[in-house]
Amino acid sequence: MLFGQSQALRYLFFGVWNSVFAWLAFALIWNIGESFAPLWTLVAIAHGVATTQAFFVQRRWVFQAESGPLGAQYLRFQGVFLGLLGIGVFMLEALYAQGVHPLIGQVLVMATQAVSGFLLGRSFTFSTEPFRLQWLGMRMAAVLRGTGVVWLAFLASLV
Repeated sequence: MLFGQSQALRYLFFGVWNSVFAWLAFALIWNIGESFAPLWTLVAIAHGVATTQAFFVQRRWVFQAESGPLGAQYLRFQGVFLGLLGIGVFMLEALYAQGVHPLIGQVLVMATQAVSGFLLGRSFTFSTEPFRLQWLGMRMAAVLRGTGVVWLAFLASLV
């Protein structure tokens, strides 16, 4: 298997592909729709395209979770990335208001989402532990503590 047992290296390797794909999808959709659609709409459309592609890549090659329930994993994956989308739209709008071009801003947003996506993918989306609400609360709290530093550092950089 590519990179042996190192899930983090597989995520990094395939994350580059997912990021390039997501950025190209956003660039294409932004270039087509910038004259008639709000930025948040273009981000949401590109997000749907990019996360669906990323789900299948991560499921198969990063987390090797093909034996898990496809529908449940897809819904968890989209739930996680919808949360990241909301934060990302806020971040992109904040960067845009500061004069950062949307295509450059999207690179910064995607970098912070990548770190959060890995931690949430490993601990929630593709986890092999049975789903329990109490377990979810504890895992999400642990992940948010880890990713909160990334988000706070980004927000501090805007000030």
